[in-house]
Parts: sequence; C-alpha cells; structure tokens
Amino acid sequence: MSRSMQRVGSRIYMIDSGFLGLPKLAAVYYIDAPRPALIETSGSLVAREVIETLKSAGVDALAYVIVSHIHLDHAGGAGHFLKEYPGAKLVVHPEGARHMADPERLHRSAERVYGKQAMIKEWGYLEPVPKDAIVPAADGQSLDLGDGALRILFTPGHAKHHICVFDLSEGALFLGDSAGVYLCDVEYQTLSAPPPDLDPYLACESLERVAELVPEVILFTHYGPGNETERLLENARRQYMEWLRVVEDGFYRSQNTEEIAERLAKEADPERSRLPQDAVARLAKLVPYDVQVEGYIGYLRRRTEKKRRNIGI
Repeated sequence: MSRSMQRVGSRIYMIDSGFLGLPKLAAVYYIDAPRPALIETSGSLVAREVIETLKSAGVDALAYVIVSHIHLDHAGGAGHFLKEYPGAKLVVHPEGARHMADPERLHRSAERVYGKQAMIKEWGYLEPVPKDAIVPAADGQSLDLGDGALRILFTPGHAKHHICVFDLSEGALFLGDSAGVYLCDVEYQTLSAPPPDLDPYLACESLERVAELVPEVILFTHYGPGNETERLLENARRQYMEWLRVVEDGFYRSQNTEEIAERLAKEADPERSRLPQDAVARLAKLVPYDVQVEGYIGYLRRRTEKKRRNIGI
C-alpha cells in the first residue's frame, strides 16, 4: 500500500510512514532535486510502503539516503532503500556507520530498551547496508543536490551519533530528535531522551548551534513542520533542563523508575494528559515516560562514575 506525499516546501515532500501502525507519528522526507535525497527511512517494517509511495510518484533514483541517527525509527529501513535504489549513498554519522553494515549490537541495544517482542512486531530489524554504499558524514559537509546543497552538522545529545541536515535554499532544518517530538496537528512538543547515551547538556549546546542557522522551518521526524523555530528550539532547551531537574531529584532520593516517571508527567509535562486521546496514544507508543527516565538515569550514572574516577575513588 502506498502512502500520500504532502508538500511541505517548494521541493520538499513529507511521507507519513505509518510507523508502529499509527498515523502522524514518523515522517520520511523526500527532496525533489536533480540529485534527489531522502531524509530518514523510518522503520524496516514500513519501508516497503514508503518505497511504493516514491515509486508511484515516479521517483526512480536517489542520490542520497540520509539518516539523522541510527535509532531504528530513523534508520531501520535503510537496507531496504539501498536495495531498491542501488545508486544511492547512505549518509550517516561516523559513529553509526559500522552499525549500518553490521547491526547486531544495534538490535540488541534496542531489544534491551523496548523488548524483543516489540522489536519483532512493531519496530523491525535493520537489513545490513553494503559497506561501499555508506558515506560517513563530516561536520560541516555539503551535499550537492544539483540545484542547491544540504549542510550536515553534528548535533550530539539525544545520541552521540546524531546529525542534523540544513537545506540552504529552503531554509529548512531536518532536526531528527534533537529538539524532541513535535506533533504538528496538536502543536505539542516533548522530549525524546532514551538510553543509551543521552547527554542533556550536549543536547542544549547542539540546539544553540543550529539556532545560529536561523531556520525558516523545522521539519521534525516526529512529526511534521514547525514554523515558530526560535520558540521550538528554546522550548526544547528548557525541557532538557527541567526534565533533568526532576529525574535528578528522584534519582538521588532513590525513587524507582515508575515513581520518577509519574513525577515527570505531573511536574514537567502536564500538557500531555490534556491532549486528545489519539495523540496521547501515539506518544505512549513512541516516547513512554519510563524509557525517557531510563535515558536520564543512564546519564546520571555515567556522570557519577566519571566524577569518582576523577577523584580516584
């Protein structure tokens, strides 16, 4: 079954991938240029439908398949796209490149976070990408589209292997998960802060860096365009620090994950409970509070261990 392509720029189209079986949750973006580009692939279980959508629209070649990072809701379909479009190059952060060719460790990490049954039934597994098709990105690198360029910027924080993509001619910023989740249909923004290598301070530094680009629009993977770019970037920075405050307090009080998650919902994100039920259901699938708490706890444990090493304990 093919899906619709929604125009969100003069040559940028958004495809709802139907990830996790839900609408308006994960987007794939297509840039219609002489050297066409796809940004994000969504999960492997929905890749075929996205490919059929592109084929139905007459897209028979891609120059680039770019993933913001290697989490499987962003890069899980990469192997399918490289098989269908063998002339394309997969552009990915150098820290993630080896996992695209050999995804076993990536799969095991995802299973620890979401559970094996969820991986089998909902998330899916990455098909390995041929090594010669993988291009490790460089910070500040430009990708030629034939009628403009994309600039790659390293944006660690959500993950150490995270990049963002800036379309210079459109003023469009593809931010992956750096500023969290923005459901454009209900204008709600929240963090995505899963294990294993969340760093909220690095995330805020990355957001300050991309703010200097002064984008005209942010195209969120989850989900859709946001036009109030300055507010959205600042809101994400505020959320990173507010969530850290809540989780850190619970962590040092020896509260368990469930207790901290309840506090997080009440103290730092009360707006979610007031959303329409379908939006709440989408968020519960994609960014459940317990997973975000585990991301922050992992950060706090690493920070504590680093301090101990530094003082020789």
